[in-house]
Amino acid sequence: MLRKTLKKAVKKYSSRITFENDTDHQTIDNLYDRVTLRVWELEANQEQFVAIKGKNDWFSIEMDLACLIAGKTLIVFPEHFKNEDLSVFINQHAIDEIASQGYAQTPTLINDKRIVDKDVSTLVFSSGTTGKEKGLIISESGSYNAIKLFIENFSINSADRYYTFLPFSYYQQRALIYTCLIQNCEIFIGDRKAFIGQMMAFKPTWLVMPPVFWKGLLLYAEKIPQSMRDNLQNELTGNLRFGITAMAPIADSDLHKLIDLKINIIQTYAVTECGIVCWNTPEKNQLGTVGQPLSDQALSIDEQGVAYITRDPLIASGYFYGEEQGVYTAKNTVCTGDVLEDAGNGFYKIVGRTKDAIILPTGKKIHPSRIESMLDGVALNNGSIAVTFCQDKSMVSLNYFNENYDNQVFDKILTRVSNINSSISDLCTISSVKAYEINATFENGMVTRNGKTDRNGIAKIIRELQPIKSEFV
Repeated sequence: MLRKTLKKAVKKYSSRITFENDTDHQTIDNLYDRVTLRVWELEANQEQFVAIKGKNDWFSIEMDLACLIAGKTLIVFPEHFKNEDLSVFINQHAIDEIASQGYAQTPTLINDKRIVDKDVSTLVFSSGTTGKEKGLIISESGSYNAIKLFIENFSINSADRYYTFLPFSYYQQRALIYTCLIQNCEIFIGDRKAFIGQMMAFKPTWLVMPPVFWKGLLLYAEKIPQSMRDNLQNELTGNLRFGITAMAPIADSDLHKLIDLKINIIQTYAVTECGIVCWNTPEKNQLGTVGQPLSDQALSIDEQGVAYITRDPLIASGYFYGEEQGVYTAKNTVCTGDVLEDAGNGFYKIVGRTKDAIILPTGKKIHPSRIESMLDGVALNNGSIAVTFCQDKSMVSLNYFNENYDNQVFDKILTRVSNINSSISDLCTISSVKAYEINATFENGMVTRNGKTDRNGIAKIIRELQPIKSEFV
């Protein structure tokens, strides 16, 4: 259904698409003609699979749409995929060498009958929370159902204007572009380094961005004069109906700051394998929660608080590469690995991940993110915090990371931790607070590619790094 719907949408699309970054600037006003030429190229070949490197360029989007319309299966390699890994993958799975123009026809892939199933839309890679690449088989009907629900619940229409700079290799990014085409929305695909100016000029009506984007917006608001800050919505987000924060947790304090700037910020929760699990909507938005479960699924929570989703069909029907064990637990059922808590009125909060849980020698289990959220509101001066085991794994430590170490921030954290200890004494106590002159980034392995805390990566770093300050609590 998605392929047929997009074929009609591309033919009827009459809004404008702007693509603008530091090397390319295009205005697309002949979408149907351009995609049709690509379709003819693809239909001239008998091979089923087409592989591209998922760059943020217009070629990638044209190829994606052309593959869907031509009935081909697109494989999108992430732009960060290392060349040596790509070569191994190509050799293992008989994919032709990727041509200089950016794609290659692939006569065979993996001997897995799910991949030739009629319901397959595309093949994508995702690192999720594991940090390791896994290849997912995306369901055409699962994608279509998710897009349809999004359009209905967020009232997406032809008067809307969508802005993004997120990588094309993210399937969510592609699905949002499909949404715009189906509803004839205007699209601006920009550059993250220039988003302030681009948004001022374009004035989008809705956004879907990770927390780091919203944090950047708040930092911008802090730097501009008060007179401009009071009028920020008119200057920067004058038409914005809502902004969705997704892909990683966001601090409650940041949500409230965005509301103070008159930005209708909405939190959602998704898992790569099954798509959106819960969402707030413009009409039903409970700040500080990830929202209510979607209407087309069954949400169940086990005795440990771990959430399971059953949906027919799921967004991803399975893996074709790098399978993650324990995720697909039954037909059309996914174990999210996240611990959810009922926040009342049918809304939920995420309190942690099962793999991040710390089990103390007493047998008690704690979720670091629950403790970290208790420090929400402490100004970290562009730093970050993470709860970890001490090296002997008998006690818990709170770590403060900032390459521009601020002793006043450290003292505030220390005071807050003393108060926290008295409120969580039934669970555990934080034994020490440590500060390190380093920022937590993806490049040093302390943050995952999608912006979440990588606790294994942090543990490796702090084993080898001497804290600039350490205090017992």
